[in-house]
Amino acid sequence: MTGHQPTVDFIRQIMADGIVTEDEVISLATHLNDDREARKSWPGIAVFEVLKDVFSDGTVDTYEIEGLAKILQGIEIICAGGFTGDTSITQVTPAAPSELTDFHLPVLDQIITISPTSQFDTEHRVDLKRHLCDCKDWMQNRAHLEEHSPGRMCKHLVKGLDRAAEANPAFRKTVDPLLLDLAKASAGTDRGLEAVPNWRRLLKGDIEFLIAWGVNTEWCNVFAANAEGKAERYAYHLANKRWSFGARPAKSGLLKEFLEKNF
Repeated sequence: MTGHQPTVDFIRQIMADGIVTEDEVISLATHLNDDREARKSWPGIAVFEVLKDVFSDGTVDTYEIEGLAKILQGIEIICAGGFTGDTSITQVTPAAPSELTDFHLPVLDQIITISPTSQFDTEHRVDLKRHLCDCKDWMQNRAHLEEHSPGRMCKHLVKGLDRAAEANPAFRKTVDPLLLDLAKASAGTDRGLEAVPNWRRLLKGDIEFLIAWGVNTEWCNVFAANAEGKAERYAYHLANKRWSFGARPAKSGLLKEFLEKNF
């Protein structure tokens, strides 16, 4: 297979010394950006989406360079006639170091009274040690979830956590920043966190995701920092392998690969 010859030559030049640098990654991205034919034909089409993910957060990480180098090496083998199968194998997103851990709520031995925010609400007392509330939502939808599960966070517990973190800098330092952002965002919209039993923290390189899902569900909730560093909520359909409304977090290629392998 020869493919788009200028792009093939470009990749061979990058791989000539067996080392891929950040400057070479940038130059390859520039080549594909400037040449529509190059990015719409093979092998450019095999790496263009990968490069978009690489640059989505404005940085080029070491593991991303290593993953891209493996893809370019595979393209070289195909062009040399060493592989005659499906060239789509080169579209695999670079792998990153990952760690999946349980995600629990912080414990604070404090009870806070939450005043009503509308005529339809009443005053509620929330326990930030055991994450208890006496509201209807908590009693019906969250009481059965394990202690310290983020799914127990009704809108009153969310407000209590946000208020406690604002008032106590020492406590704030012990809380995951992503959870604090979620609490503040949820408090601002007068809603709680998703009342689902499964919450995990996923680290992919230097990127953190919170993944939440229920039982027998086709949707998975993903929380990640946006370009401004604030937590955003995204939804991924596990069966159809698509993001809700096309909105996806940075490094979504790495996350999508993980979700499809593990869910």
